[in-house]
Amino acid sequence: MRVLLRFVRRLFVAVLVLIVLMIGAVAFALYDPLSGGGHFMERADLIVAPAGTQSPAPAEPTVQATDAPAQAALALRYQPTVVVSALDRFWPVSLQAVLSERWRGRETCLVITGRCRTRAPTLADLSGRATRGDYLRYAAPVDDAQASFLTFAAALGIPEGILRLWPLHLGQVDPFRSAQIYFHELPRTTRHSYPGLPAGLISLEYWCFYPLNYFPLVRIPLEALSNPIGSTLGNTDYHQGDLEHVAVLLDPRTMRPRYLWMARHADEGEAFRWHSRQVQWDGDHATIYVALGSHASYAHCGIQRRSRTYEFINDYVPCLSHETYGFLWNRTPLVDLDHTDWGCWRGHLGEAGPGLRQGAVGLAPYETAGPYSPLLQGENFATTCHVSPSAPKPASPL
Repeated sequence: MRVLLRFVRRLFVAVLVLIVLMIGAVAFALYDPLSGGGHFMERADLIVAPAGTQSPAPAEPTVQATDAPAQAALALRYQPTVVVSALDRFWPVSLQAVLSERWRGRETCLVITGRCRTRAPTLADLSGRATRGDYLRYAAPVDDAQASFLTFAAALGIPEGILRLWPLHLGQVDPFRSAQIYFHELPRTTRHSYPGLPAGLISLEYWCFYPLNYFPLVRIPLEALSNPIGSTLGNTDYHQGDLEHVAVLLDPRTMRPRYLWMARHADEGEAFRWHSRQVQWDGDHATIYVALGSHASYAHCGIQRRSRTYEFINDYVPCLSHETYGFLWNRTPLVDLDHTDWGCWRGHLGEAGPGLRQGAVGLAPYETAGPYSPLLQGENFATTCHVSPSAPKPASPL
């Protein structure tokens, strides 16, 4: 009997120790030394474009050139500031930026019915008819973030000497010459447009196009915010082209803003009341903090806990002083999607098709298809572009 009791006691102690170790391991994996609550960044800590400057030659005509003065003024009045880690390697640009990419003898290619039909296409090549199976295939491999960055940066004319030293001298990369944000006005929202918000609002949408999406899935604990690249052991959800947006929702009677909507992944968007203290403001211009790799929109820096993934797979917004780009609302060109050549092009704006390695885990697939135009997804589906009533609505991005 004594032997049995001694065995039971030892087994109990062993199980208890195992439970404590498991709890400690989970806590260690979720903790980060910089995670003590969300915080904002000061302007002095950001790398920003010099005062009084904009892109010297925007890739597409801005709202000031294409829209009526009142419409352009409305779009500019609420344009957000977008904050992106310089170590992310990608920032908001024109779609044109990826069309001239070259990598090891390959070029960006317009693929139609499974074949490369046009090499180094222009935006005008995306104005014709297309099917849901057509897509753009960029020059660099979809699952190589560093090659994609170097190819994209070279296409923008960033000197090779600066790229060779990257990530040193981050300010010399000068992302501001190529930065651009897209705009679209949705005249009337429905109850499905923004879950939890009333219908019938006017939505002013601000879209950012990033050349590559990658989700840092496996990380070294304690370093995700302080050493974003070095702490990443494995990425997933690679896709060429990444479109993310926020929306300013106006009361149609008073034309005053009521909500700020931040889109995230498929169904994790969040609404904030206008001038909420949870958001950083510069007058009527919100500051949007962009998650590393996934480019989801958040209100502050730090670890962004995701209830959808039970807080085990989270977004991270590293905000390291002088290693973070700030694309200021008054220094970043704004382009109206309704006046682009490609706004209603129905193909994927990045590689798609059977060649992608989807992986076995549906929650975090390894490679996915590039996105559709903002005018053909989400709350804009079947509103601006002609879409057959029988056409299935495309799935939201992860």
